[in-house]
Amino acid sequence: MALTPAPEGDDVASGTTAGGSLSGVPNTKDVRNEQGEAWVEIRRGLTPRWGRVIADAMVNLVALGAGLASWAYVDGAARWPWIVASGLWTGYWLHAHSLFLHESAHYNLAPSRRANDLLASLMYTPLFGVTVATYRRIHWQHHRFLGMEGDTEISYCRPLNFRRLIGDLCGLGAIAAALRYASVSARGSTAQRQGRGGMRATLPIAGLFHSGLVLGLWLAWGVAAAASWLFGVLSYFMLQAVRQTLEHRAPSAGGRVLASPAEQGPVNRIFGEDFFSRTFGGAGFNKHMLHHWDPTVSYTRLGDMQRFLECTPLRDRVSQSTTTYLATARKLWHG
Repeated sequence: MALTPAPEGDDVASGTTAGGSLSGVPNTKDVRNEQGEAWVEIRRGLTPRWGRVIADAMVNLVALGAGLASWAYVDGAARWPWIVASGLWTGYWLHAHSLFLHESAHYNLAPSRRANDLLASLMYTPLFGVTVATYRRIHWQHHRFLGMEGDTEISYCRPLNFRRLIGDLCGLGAIAAALRYASVSARGSTAQRQGRGGMRATLPIAGLFHSGLVLGLWLAWGVAAAASWLFGVLSYFMLQAVRQTLEHRAPSAGGRVLASPAEQGPVNRIFGEDFFSRTFGGAGFNKHMLHHWDPTVSYTRLGDMQRFLECTPLRDRVSQSTTTYLATARKLWHG
């Protein structure tokens, strides 16, 4: 299956783009609220709140920095248990930071596309080993083929249990995802295959960045500090895979591994507005269903989108899809 390009200004409100339909997305093009206003008209006024984007992104960076700086104040026997505490903290905020790479893939990180991609390259490529251009091309297939053959982000095919968490914590899920990305890229166009070639350059950059950081921590505060960053990276892999599962796995899938996402079909959810939901599901992932319904809308305006939809015939679907991360985890857990 050849990759289709991410939309370049196409009207996705109808659930379709030049590349084809979006899986699991209703036709919102002609939806109107109780005042007779159409979504396509409302959406034109939902420009990103750039100040909030900057502030939210900075919170993640400050939190990451605070976790690293904490090693200056930890001495003696406390250093070894602090590996776990600091590592989990690092993994949590590294995961929150990574969610803005996704926002940049939809051109919502900076006002101009050139600035958007440049900023993403500076902030995310050294940490995550992928350019936004490569990620954008492959991520768009997730929108097109959610719950279908061709979906490129299928962590939700695996059940939520202890075995899976340990595997993700060891990076097994991340390795599988990287291999899948490379395989999907190989089936794409010449430009997309070049994107895969670009990963051969960016992955070593990320390797050098993390190696340098680990070495710096070791020299500054010892082996425990260096180990905490490595544990944080592994924690990030686990949290990323768990979050995607909570967004897209159907309870009907039970405790089995799905041979194909088509076995359950497209599933989407909306989560809470509390601090945990806005950081674990940062950059709008806590309103993930709305993002899938219209990927062009900035996460800073998804609240406006939800309020509009709650005054339309789609209100029941929005209400029925609203839950919490904890409630969803309880439904999906199969120890």
